[in-house]
Amino acid sequence: MQANRSRVTGAYDLMKVNGRVLPAPVDETGVRDGDVIRCRIMAGELRLESDGSYHQALTARYDAAGASYTRVLENGGTWRFVASPLDESSGEVTLLSSNGRTTTAAVTRISLIQRDLGGLTWVYLRR
Repeated sequence: MQANRSRVTGAYDLMKVNGRVLPAPVDETGVRDGDVIRCRIMAGELRLESDGSYHQALTARYDAAGASYTRVLENGGTWRFVASPLDESSGEVTLLSSNGRTTTAAVTRISLIQRDLGGLTWVYLRR
């Protein structure tokens, strides 16, 4: 398994969210103090480390009532890789965040496609 893990270890840059190229709107719209707040993902990175840990960072811009602010949303945890029987550099990555949330992603030689529990699809390209 360690040999297979090395085939997908590295940095992946976020390119699309739900089929839209960055910056991409997400369905995180809320109301604060009567104002509608909209969110756009501006950038993102997922790093799969060789020690089995991962770090994910997303830059999000929030707009409300003519004002906007940017936040970096980060999480991390551990990951494991199960290789495809047809190609050892493709398969499935399971991410277990430090808060106990599990997501999976399909991974190929150059891309990683993650679908989260909220129904969003994240497309990353390997650096």
